Amino acid sequence: MASTANTSTRTANLHSPVQVSDQALLDLMRSEECFAVGDLSERLGVTDTAVRQRLTRLMDRGFVQRAAVREGRGRPKHVYQLTEAGLRESGANLEDLAVAMWQELISLEDVSLRERLIVRVVDRLTKRYAMEVVGETPKQRMKSVVDLFNRRGIPFSLEENSEGETRLKILGCPYPGLAGNDRYVCLMEQLLFQRLIGVSVESISCATSESGCCEYVPLSSESGDEDAVRSDSLPVMGECGSGGQCHCHGDRHRQLDHPHR
Repeated sequence: MASTANTSTRTANLHSPVQVSDQALLDLMRSEECFAVGDLSERLGVTDTAVRQRLTRLMDRGFVQRAAVREGRGRPKHVYQLTEAGLRESGANLEDLAVAMWQELISLEDVSLRERLIVRVVDRLTKRYAMEVVGETPKQRMKSVVDLFNRRGIPFSLEENSEGETRLKILGCPYPGLAGNDRYVCLMEQLLFQRLIGVSVESISCATSESGCCEYVPLSSESGDEDAVRSDSLPVMGECGSGGQCHCHGDRHRQLDHPHR
């Protein structure tokens, strides 16, 4: 339990906002491969102590790493450099690349190949998020999924109705600009939730329905749905509980390949 708690704390720190002073340090460190404390304090116009405090915070979050460098005899000096996470935090253009790659993927004429590749994308995302999703029951894991996306600034919530049915609600689409024009994003998302929660989930509404948001419910209250966890195909198309009038399952805006398989 302690290990899980420590992992959750580190993950929460990773996705919490960076202090303005720390961001300035990250931006500076991106310009060269490594820096000594004295170099950083001189460039920023602050004391060595202030720089060390900032570096300690950034190392705790996994954005900066320290290395020992020997220059002749005597004690080695320490230099600091950005980690991969630090490089992303200090500024990246991954969004444009991801959108372009997704558009190329869904434009593939071979539907079978297209869907196999999307499932492999889900495999990658599942591995990336797996350490952040904890819990023994689907409900506990759904709560963990909510926390995971909320830490990334994407509004998710978990609600329970009077009949005891638990719903995963997506109040803000994680993929703005994509889902509104492409049902594959929604099917990919549904498969990802199944993998993370450990049971099959049903899409009961989408952002264009009366609810105004996407909602998913688990089809079992017990973990151990191997078909959901290991499925190598996208979920069967549905109608999102809105009479086929939703944007993500094909009826209203266009028919794609084989809607309502």
